[in-house]
Amino acid sequence: MLLRSGNRELMRDINRNLVLTLIKNRDPISRTELAVETGLAQATVTHIVRDLLEAGLVREVASGPSTGGRRPILLEIDPAGGYALGLKLTPQAITLALTDLDGNIVRRDVAAAVNPRDLSAYLARLEAVIVESIQKSAIAEEKLIGIGIGLPGFIDHQAGACRHSALFGWHEVPLRELLEKCFAAPVVLDNDVNTLVLYEALFGSGRRLNDFLVVTVGRGVGMGAYANGRMVRGGRGGAGEFGHIPVQPDGPLCNCGNRGCLEALISDPALKAQAQAARLPVQTDEDLLALAQAGDATARHIYATAATWLGRGLATLVNIFNPTHLIVSGEGARASQFLMQPMQEALKAHAFDGLADNLSLIVEPLEDYSWARGAASLALSELFSSPIFGEGKPRTPDRRPLTHNGGRAISDERPGADDRTPILFPSR
Repeated sequence: MLLRSGNRELMRDINRNLVLTLIKNRDPISRTELAVETGLAQATVTHIVRDLLEAGLVREVASGPSTGGRRPILLEIDPAGGYALGLKLTPQAITLALTDLDGNIVRRDVAAAVNPRDLSAYLARLEAVIVESIQKSAIAEEKLIGIGIGLPGFIDHQAGACRHSALFGWHEVPLRELLEKCFAAPVVLDNDVNTLVLYEALFGSGRRLNDFLVVTVGRGVGMGAYANGRMVRGGRGGAGEFGHIPVQPDGPLCNCGNRGCLEALISDPALKAQAQAARLPVQTDEDLLALAQAGDATARHIYATAATWLGRGLATLVNIFNPTHLIVSGEGARASQFLMQPMQEALKAHAFDGLADNLSLIVEPLEDYSWARGAASLALSELFSSPIFGEGKPRTPDRRPLTHNGGRAISDERPGADDRTPILFPSR
């Protein structure tokens, strides 16, 4: 990421970002407190706050306690000041979540996808679904601050391109460029696990943390890292391919083409294949879970073995990153009752001495709507990110009126799951 050269406009953007981000993290907060915390002159803070109020990004709330003079007016983010559309892409479905500035979902949609191997057809379907979701939301076009997209694979966030996705069969697809020809709002792209990390950093368990990891287990196995207050993406966006750590020489074939990857041993497709090889009556992931819940010893053994592999892998991450919080999420976490004990035992057994002490382990079974919410957070993060890095001003893609190419989205207004199980490893 390139450092922007200094100029008056840059300094104005930096100061605006400092104030906006501080309001988000500390609201409600007064103008005087903003000046003290940022080190900016009171007149500068007043000018920035006036601009933010006029833009509808912040609002004034109740007065704070007086310290001898006039009671200060407090400020907070106005959730309705803007909206972000997040999309979780899979080969089977396109899941959308429209969120306000606080990351609250105000609309959900899910639509069937088409075969991603036909790139043109998939993109046409994607465009149609986005158009319909925006039209049904009835928000003003200028209120849409961005479109965030998360999908599995090696995603180059800076370039806005999918370098490689084995699940989609995509290679060097400039997805941001293709979509910004269709929509006025900027498009932001990232690995789907990274979108969850950003959600946790902005609004979730990691909101006030400098270091934490998110590991997802389900259709695949992934990882996102937040270190020293920043997302870790790697040189070209490929950091976090935790699922492709080789753990078993000559093990089962992974969809990446190698053998013995962690993903080939513990992902949902891998567990289903193991169950079928053991002649269990399993056709879906839910079938295996139901057998384990009914007390089937073979099904429980499959989960326990996978949990041990996962725990060893988590210990490796703890040894490398030494996080304070480790969040295990994804579809596979719904089987946590059969995973937790062997996973914790393996983690504690293989973590370097002392590094797992007081590690907070949080298990979050998530639906695809939560991933889409994370993708929306990707767009929101652009609003709250420092303008020092990157190209500076937001991109101004070619504007084209929203069109409908025949895609049909299915609205679902059910509340999403937020099932969290916190565990704290005590000091030895």
